[in-house]
Amino acid sequence: MSCPLSILGWSRGNPERCWRFHPFGDTSSRLVHAQGCRTATGLKGSNWSWTIIPFPSPRRSAMPNLTDPEPQALALGIIGRYLTRRRVLVGVAAIGAVGGGAGRLAFDRALHRAQRRLTGKSDVGQTRFGQLEYAIRGSNPDILMIHGTGRGFDQGLDMSAPLIANGYRVIAPSRFGYLCSDFPEDPSLENQADALAELLDRLGIARIAVAGGSAGALSAVQFALRHPDRCSALVLLIPAANVQGRDPVEMTPAHKFLVELELGSDALFWGMRELTPRRLVETLLATDPALLDHVRESERERAFRILDGMLPVSRRRRELLNDAHLAGAAHSVDYGAIQAPTFLLSLEDDRFGTAATARHLATRVPEAQLVILPQGGHVWLGAEDQVFGRIDAFLKRAAIRR
Repeated sequence: MSCPLSILGWSRGNPERCWRFHPFGDTSSRLVHAQGCRTATGLKGSNWSWTIIPFPSPRRSAMPNLTDPEPQALALGIIGRYLTRRRVLVGVAAIGAVGGGAGRLAFDRALHRAQRRLTGKSDVGQTRFGQLEYAIRGSNPDILMIHGTGRGFDQGLDMSAPLIANGYRVIAPSRFGYLCSDFPEDPSLENQADALAELLDRLGIARIAVAGGSAGALSAVQFALRHPDRCSALVLLIPAANVQGRDPVEMTPAHKFLVELELGSDALFWGMRELTPRRLVETLLATDPALLDHVRESERERAFRILDGMLPVSRRRRELLNDAHLAGAAHSVDYGAIQAPTFLLSLEDDRFGTAATARHLATRVPEAQLVILPQGGHVWLGAEDQVFGRIDAFLKRAAIRR
């Protein structure tokens, strides 16, 4: 059952003063008076019915600082016309999971683990765009693995673990702004590609196979175009790009708002990760959560490890927004000028629409090879062996052609 949309908050300076926000209609945000935000109240907007769900009084329960907007109001509830009551209760429960002492302790531990997980696992080098972080694992041959949205070098290493196990040496950079890499004044795809070329100079690598996953495919394409003599092969895995004049990721306003809220608060993200991890697999990983019931345990762990690796999301908001802009904006790219042997792979049920993108790119990149697997979503759940088996076979064929 669905219900109208409203967000209720309270002012820390005056707990009796409540805040409500209309995210979709043309009713502007404004402050209203209520009884400590405790009493359910029906309000009317210009074109919406409003319902405020009762919450514990902020005087009686310490609430986490989720978004801390300018008027120091705290968003407490989300009730959408397109959001079910169950999702609302889950969101409230997620907030409550952090509000108590035990929950707060567990949340702090999760943030500490996230920081400790990356400490000492990478190196940094200087480029004309600032500091660039990277990690190297494996032996030979070399492949540059460019990560997607939400994480840094660690995602690149996780993505390419099967290649490392199969004898490849993976160079995994953190793109602009992620983790310890600087965010330059102009974080364009072209500059990212040039920064990666400077990293290869530092490492003494003249020529290399380049792979990009999701939003990382955009940088991989630019590397192949701007440095064709250095790109021996190009792999575009679940490529996120606007290649037909429209954003391939189509979201309802409610879905978009929910995703932005999940990514705007460490506390809410962690609470939902603890209470409803499947919901995050669906919304953030663009993968059918029902697949979790039909894959081996290592695949399930990989999906949840992707989510865990996104903490703290608050420190990556700028980079996430930049990725969304670059992936959704139309770019004038001469794909026909790509000289490297190119392999495109996606999955039919990827909810970010990368299968259609891969098909379109295959018609524009000369002699590109295309594989579309039937199932696995954006993180290829249950299809890891197929995905990297195909990539390995392509790279070996490309090496023979050189």
